[in-house]
Amino acid sequence: MYKKIIAALAMLMLFTPAFSSDLDATKAVLNWLNMVDKSNYGKSWEEASNVFKKQISKSQWNVALSNSRDPLGSISNRETSQVFDLNEMPNLPKGQYRVYIFNTDFENKLGASEVVTVFSKNNKWLVVGYVIN
Repeated sequence: MYKKIIAALAMLMLFTPAFSSDLDATKAVLNWLNMVDKSNYGKSWEEASNVFKKQISKSQWNVALSNSRDPLGSISNRETSQVFDLNEMPNLPKGQYRVYIFNTDFENKLGASEVVTVFSKNNKWLVVGYVIN
């Protein structure tokens, strides 16, 4: 019996780093989306990756989200649809990327799709892209 428990613990220890990384990435995405949900667009820009910040200035980000996100109203539901990993993204440095696709219902738009892409740098997941369809 003890051999089975030890084997189970050994397996758990083997898979814990990957599982932890999955949880870290998901937590980073949800925390970042929470800032956006609360219209804290400046803070969401500050918490994004340098790659993101090079693509759009903080003031441009504020205007873009005010124009695109504010009219949607408050969020009523967000469910993860897909998550997948990539080692490359067009026009971005090679590395570990994770793409989250959410089915999201807003007060004024049901059935929207949100795509959040994060990049792992120094064991921290940072947003490199965000799109609402």
